[in-house]
Amino acid sequence: MNPELRRVISSPLCESKTRFIAPVTVSLRKVFGAHETEDIILCDAPGVGNTTGPEIDVANGVGVIEALKQFNSVKLLVLHSCRSLGDRGQGIQKLAQLLIKMVNNIEYKLDSIFYTFTKYPPETNIYGLLLNIKKLKVDMDLTLQDGNTFVKVLSDMIVKTKGGVHIIDHIKGDRGVLIEQLRDLP
Repeated sequence: MNPELRRVISSPLCESKTRFIAPVTVSLRKVFGAHETEDIILCDAPGVGNTTGPEIDVANGVGVIEALKQFNSVKLLVLHSCRSLGDRGQGIQKLAQLLIKMVNNIEYKLDSIFYTFTKYPPETNIYGLLLNIKKLKVDMDLTLQDGNTFVKVLSDMIVKTKGGVHIIDHIKGDRGVLIEQLRDLP
């Protein structure tokens, strides 16, 4: 096991355990075989509101920005848990707002975002959920139309989930499939 993974903490509860950026170097040779020579760095980062207070949120935000400046290529793996969905899709709305706050001019960087989902029941139609959020929130609210960044992020989620979604299965999942999809992003 990669010793850097000890810094990444997961919890089955409805609370985030991530308090600071935790980078993990992944040798592609170990995932795909000897013909691969590159490494990638995956970073687990806390979301806004998932820490012990606003001061920590600000510090983590600055830390994320400084970390991102160190790399030639940055791709976002956005993970959304069913448990944070909310009764009317508020969790998806919060996720979109978080991305907007974290990524300057996000509407120009949507190609570099890969959305994944976890803890959703197998029969859940995530694409349908996103369409429903658009129908109930965006289509009924004139202030959310004509170039609104939230609408652009939500529309990107809808487009990217139309053909299916990547559900992370912590037990039976294939890490190679996920890493390959991340590598394919521009």
